[in-house]
Amino acid sequence: MRLIIDGDGCPAKKEVINLAKKYQVEVILITSLSHYSDYSDCTYIVVDNLPQAVDMAVINRVQKDDLVITGDYGLAAIVLRKGAHVVSPRGKIYLEKKMDELLLRRHLAQKERRSGGRFKGPSKYTVSDKERLLSVLERFFRRKKEIFAENN
Repeated sequence: MRLIIDGDGCPAKKEVINLAKKYQVEVILITSLSHYSDYSDCTYIVVDNLPQAVDMAVINRVQKDDLVITGDYGLAAIVLRKGAHVVSPRGKIYLEKKMDELLLRRHLAQKERRSGGRFKGPSKYTVSDKERLLSVLERFFRRKKEIFAENN
């Protein structure tokens, strides 16, 4: 199991990487050039600023049972189909059975915006969002560690 972070949409990268290190989980952080920072304590991949470049890099690297952090519903749907697990930067666990509804809502919102409609954006990322994410990750890492120990 590895942790793959869509770095363009995860505000808590440093905290997530530190938590993964605590549980000895390999971390792959993928960002575009416009979100570049220095992360030497993980595998750090920087891609072009092209649309969907980070998504394609995640898709090409994800494997069954990996855990991916992304806020992109389209990427989440593809990752789930590959047998990986997905959580949002706010700690929401994505389930395959809910993806059709989320993708439909995204499509309808895009259609409304194209026709001149307006939607309120996401709320500001809060400390409680970060805490929820770290809590979900810690539960996941503990469970995976216990399962690994039982099978060896």
